[in-house]
Amino acid sequence: MSTRLLKMSLNYLKGAVLSASFLGCAWSATCSFEPVKKEIDFITDAKTQQGQAYSQKVHEGWDSVKVLSDMSSADMKKSIDVCRFEVAEYLTKLGFAPAH
Repeated sequence: MSTRLLKMSLNYLKGAVLSASFLGCAWSATCSFEPVKKEIDFITDAKTQQGQAYSQKVHEGWDSVKVLSDMSSADMKKSIDVCRFEVAEYLTKLGFAPAH
C-alpha cells in the first residue's frame, strides 16, 4: 500500500511541476507595452527622417505593424509581436491605418 501512495504522490508532484512550467511560459508571453510604446513614438516621430519614411510606407498601403516591426531591433520585434493588439490600437490612435 505504501508504494501505491508513493506513486500517487509522484503523479501529483509531476502534475504540479507541469502546471508551473505552463504558467511560466504563459507569463513570459505577456505584453509589456510601455517599452513598445516608446519604440512606436520614436519610429513614428514625423520630425525625423525615419518617421517620414514610416508615414510614407503606411500611406502607400503597407501594413503599419509590419513596417514598425521591420524598422525595429530583433528584441523589439518579439515584443511587438507579443503586444500586437495593443500596437495596432495605439497606431490607430496615432492616425495610422490599422493592420490587416
